Amino acid sequence: MQVVDQIQARADLEIIMAELARDPSSPVAVTEAADQVLHDALDAGTITVLHDPTAWGTDQYRAAWRRTVTAFARRGITLDADPAAPRADGRAGAMCYVAVKAAA
Repeated sequence: MQVVDQIQARADLEIIMAELARDPSSPVAVTEAADQVLHDALDAGTITVLHDPTAWGTDQYRAAWRRTVTAFARRGITLDADPAAPRADGRAGAMCYVAVKAAA
């Protein structure tokens, strides 16, 4: 994956987190760009979500990717329906999704 613009990566993560906040009942798939800054935030403890790096290819991942595509479309950004479709802008699907962490 190419290194992408950090401003775009943060904007992508903001879209994903806003979608998760809008409806926390199901996961949201992450773009490659957002995944770059997501890991930094997880490592720093500045974001607390369930991060599933094994979700790729599952039915739940496909549903999460459809949700991601819809969330980006509401902001005028077109993502490919196939998360594996190659893109140079970092907006292909990453191997993971995020979900709200259950209360302990």
